[in-house]
Amino acid sequence: MANPFVIFALLHPRRMLPPAIKPVMGKSGKEYFLKVIMEIKFKIWLEKDGHALFGEGRDQLLKAIDECHGLYGAAKQLKMSYRAAWGKIKLTEERIGKKIVEVGDDKKMHLTKDARMLLAEFEKLEKDVDAFIQVRRSPFIVLKDPLPKSDEKK
Repeated sequence: MANPFVIFALLHPRRMLPPAIKPVMGKSGKEYFLKVIMEIKFKIWLEKDGHALFGEGRDQLLKAIDECHGLYGAAKQLKMSYRAAWGKIKLTEERIGKKIVEVGDDKKMHLTKDARMLLAEFEKLEKDVDAFIQVRRSPFIVLKDPLPKSDEKK
C-alpha cells in the first residue's frame, strides 16, 4: 500500500551491499549508496459524526464476503466472529443509509451496487493518496556523504 519514505544512510564498501540497496551517482559524480530506513505510512477511513463508516477493515470484510458468498466464510477467513462481522455490516448500512449486502435467490450473500461503488471509490482514494505521497516524499530524501574510495585513507 504505502511506498518507502526514504531517508538514506551511508553504507560502506560495495561488496557489503544488500540486494535492495542501489548505488546512485551524485551531481558531483561521486557514488552514493542508499538504504531505506523509514517509510511514510497512512491509513484512510471515512467517518460520519465521529463514527467510522468505512476503512481498511470493512474493505477487507466486503471483499471476503464477495469471495466467500457468505458472512460466515468471510468472518472465518478474517479470523473474526460472525457476530462482529454482522455488526460491522449492520452499523455501516445504518450509517450510510443503504444496504451493502443482500442474499440472492441462490441463498448466497452478494454485495450491492452501492457496496461495489464504495469499494471502487475507496480503492481509488487509497491509490490517489499513495500517488500524492510518492510525489511529496522527494523533499524528505537526504543523501549522506559519498563513500570514501577503497584506496583512500580515513
